[in-house]
Amino acid sequence: MIINFNSNFKPVIRYEKEIPGYYCNTEAKLWSSKSNRFLTPKPKYAARIEKEGLRFRCYSYILSVPKDLYTDYDHRARGKKHSPAISIDAHRVVMETWRPIDQFPPKEVAECWDQIPEPAKEWIRRTAYVDHIDDDPANNHVDNLRWVMPIDNQSDRKKAAINIR
Repeated sequence: MIINFNSNFKPVIRYEKEIPGYYCNTEAKLWSSKSNRFLTPKPKYAARIEKEGLRFRCYSYILSVPKDLYTDYDHRARGKKHSPAISIDAHRVVMETWRPIDQFPPKEVAECWDQIPEPAKEWIRRTAYVDHIDDDPANNHVDNLRWVMPIDNQSDRKKAAINIR
């Protein structure tokens, strides 16, 4: 299969580093140049909510990474024959690859991002959430995602904001 990598796909970024061999488009479809195929995302579910049962939370991928790519990260074990791997949610792959937080910070700090001290920026990078604007965790298109502070991603607050409008 021939993939057009000119503008449709970018190398996957995680923790501000490129993961070799993986490419992502704006809809969270991941291509592996190692296996020459699209990866199949795994669904993740939230804990049981009373009698409603499991609730779909998001899709995620497991990506092989070089052993020395993240020196401060404890990699998931994959067995003796495999390289280390990390699990990453599809919405986070899209945002870190297509809309890095340094270029698209949360709205609360967007105007003053350039004046924020680097330690505070690092804290924001590590604590910011990816919000699905339409509240549909299956819709991982880049235009439906934005960086938010943790308080802005709480479902009860989002429901209340919708009711206020």
